[in-house]
Amino acid sequence: MLQFDIDAYMQGHNSYIQQEESRVLEVEYRWEFEINDLQTQLEFELEYFDEQTEFELFNIQNMTQSDSSWRIQELELQYQRDIEDAKMFHQEEYQRFEFDYQIRVGGTLTIIIMVKLLVLNQMVITSL
Repeated sequence: MLQFDIDAYMQGHNSYIQQEESRVLEVEYRWEFEINDLQTQLEFELEYFDEQTEFELFNIQNMTQSDSSWRIQELELQYQRDIEDAKMFHQEEYQRFEFDYQIRVGGTLTIIIMVKLLVLNQMVITSL
């Protein structure tokens, strides 16, 4: 009878562990997807920014005949600031998602390990 109770408990516990592990894998997948999505978005925006910059540079080169040099320098500095702002924004977003991902994945795995240790401890106590 005791062995049956232990087997039933272990079967239920193993089922619970499998459910938790699948939940952890789902959370990991979702966060990895969001991180990859942010990286793709950053690459796209930087590529778009490069195209726009090239277009504006062409326009600036056409304006050099009629506009003063300080205006051109001002525009170039503004474009550089815009590029840096876009890079900083996406780097901050990436770091935020990476931090959240590490906390959630690391925290969940710690809980699963603690549950497994508690079950093993209970098994040792009940077998004594």
